[in-house]
Amino acid sequence: MGAANLAQYEYEAFDDKYGQIMKYLSTEGDYWKDNDRWYMDADSFVEVGITASNQRHWLLADFSSYKKERLKDEMKYFLLRSMKDGIIDPISIYKRYRRAIPNMGKLLSAISGIESFDGLNTCDRELEDARLKSTEKRVYLELKHGVTRLITDYYGNYDEMGKNVWRAIRIPGAKVSAADKYQKPSMSFVKLHPCYREMVKRFMRRLVIKRSWSYCTETLVYIKYFFQA
Repeated sequence: MGAANLAQYEYEAFDDKYGQIMKYLSTEGDYWKDNDRWYMDADSFVEVGITASNQRHWLLADFSSYKKERLKDEMKYFLLRSMKDGIIDPISIYKRYRRAIPNMGKLLSAISGIESFDGLNTCDRELEDARLKSTEKRVYLELKHGVTRLITDYYGNYDEMGKNVWRAIRIPGAKVSAADKYQKPSMSFVKLHPCYREMVKRFMRRLVIKRSWSYCTETLVYIKYFFQA
């Protein structure tokens, strides 16, 4: 696979990951995707099992200041996933981040070239001229670090199968047994002749999400023997 083809593969994989974010936000009748203001008493919170100690008609999060769709959708994904996974509850988001969420949309949308939280520099240059109190700036950076870390890790899986060494933990859908996970398994194509390497990797991309990791590594051993014969 040449450089151009690899770049195209990575772009398509990145775009597919964004598509998965949109699918995640499309649950509960598209409430999360279609609404730029989330209220704590919305039926969708109850439907998904997110409970708050106070179900009043409070504005939990306002995304209307996000002028770049990917930034907005990634922030929504971060908050929804954090609530669904029990990492943070709605009341905590309301009390701590309800000002930081719209502030971030406003400040980041004003910076040319920033379209995603993926790999975003977490320095505070956008806060230099912002009229925010020191406490607000601290909470802002806390939220920015959190969403940037999650989104960067999420997209970070997309190019794993473009490498010459694959780590199972970074391949979504890889079927790894509990015992194998403990060993942190990987699959290496380094010793394959460059003439055959990309062809074998294309074959293994299809196989690795259909069969067990152990089956795939065993198959790769036989493939290596075949090309060395």
